Amino acid sequence: MQEGKVAGEVSISNLKRSFVKKFPNSRLAAVLLREPDSMSVEELIGKTGTWLVFLQTEGRDEK
Repeated sequence: MQEGKVAGEVSISNLKRSFVKKFPNSRLAAVLLREPDSMSVEELIGKTGTWLVFLQTEGRDEK
């Protein structure tokens, strides 16, 4: 394995199911449903930043 690389796939199926059940009207729910059920650790880390922006934006929109 190369230095700085993390091997393996991560399942986000439970994350998707739980988030959509808890927040069905969230814009992030729609985004998560379009994501594959599993992805590399690198992809997950990269996408997490984008997902957090969705959450922060929704919080501001509700005020």
